[in-house]
Amino acid sequence: MTEPRRSQLSGDLLEPGAATNVICVFDDGHRAAVVMSAQEADNLRQSGEDRTSPIARAAAVMRRNAKSLLKWVAVAVAGAFIGQMISDRYADRQRELELEASLVTAISRDSIKLFQEAQDASRATDDPAQIEKRNRAADAWVRSSNAFPTPMFQTYFAATPVLGHWNAYQDAMYDWGVLGCCTTVAGRAAIVDELRTYLETRVGPPNSSAPTADPWATLKTGVHTKTYQWLGLYLLRGRGALLRDMREATPGLD
Repeated sequence: MTEPRRSQLSGDLLEPGAATNVICVFDDGHRAAVVMSAQEADNLRQSGEDRTSPIARAAAVMRRNAKSLLKWVAVAVAGAFIGQMISDRYADRQRELELEASLVTAISRDSIKLFQEAQDASRATDDPAQIEKRNRAADAWVRSSNAFPTPMFQTYFAATPVLGHWNAYQDAMYDWGVLGCCTTVAGRAAIVDELRTYLETRVGPPNSSAPTADPWATLKTGVHTKTYQWLGLYLLRGRGALLRDMREATPGLD
């Protein structure tokens, strides 16, 4: 059995856990640790002359609080760092959304314009007028698609698959525009095959049924107005597939 501890100052028994070590410093420099009760230590503290300097007291307080202070400093620094990270990520996401919105707006506007003008060209009955309308529509698409979207894709999505998707969409819309009239049988077949590959690879199945049982064969033989329009609407869905890839990619904003 462990013997009960006694105060080295008064000799009184000390309750378990109530012992306090007091360091006594003597004039000759001798230092001794004395075990006593908490009450005795407090009485001793209040007795005699206080020779502790204000600087020493402040240093003692700092030593006692240093661990807590360091903890709060670490928490504050970590909080500021995490807050900045969140702020930067939010700002980057806002820039991404603005970039995506501007690209989708420009692409949609120019795609629908091509869709309308190419349809008008396919309905014209006079060959010279048809060719002129077809060429105007295709040329306008080339100018508009290369004026804003292409540089943006090359600048911000160069290291992602989105750039390749945009190039494929741009080519597909141009091919559809020139398919509206005046192509040779062999030329039509090649264009239709390319369009079908793009749609099946990038866009997926059509939303609506084709006007003919085999729209691809129909398009290879000549201009069938309803089938041509069906194909154009099918192609316009490529904007949604392009936007999906843009959202999954991480543009280089810096």
